[in-house]
Amino acid sequence: MTIRKTTVTVTFFPESEYVDGRYVEGTPETKDIQAVVMRCSMKEKQLMSEGYRGRETLKLYFSPEAFQEIEMGDTENPSTFTINGKVYEQLSTEHWDQLIEHTKVQVIEQEP
Repeated sequence: MTIRKTTVTVTFFPESEYVDGRYVEGTPETKDIQAVVMRCSMKEKQLMSEGYRGRETLKLYFSPEAFQEIEMGDTENPSTFTINGKVYEQLSTEHWDQLIEHTKVQVIEQEP
């Protein structure tokens, strides 16, 4: 069986910081990564908040190397993932280091 990977553009927002006593807003950065993209199952959708269930939700699986290249967002500034022209927001992130090391990210389509 072959696993098909898709190019995903990740936009992430590094943390803001103070430089020489001045507050400097983190500037968005963009990287392309290779990820396996799958739709969330109905069971996974039922576990989401009610407002999310009507929007398209996906799960992305990618390698630890790709994970190290990007900084995952937080609740204030979630990372965005562009897949086939559609923009999705990061919903949750899980890093697994047993058996096959990988990162799983659930994303939800941005509201228009």
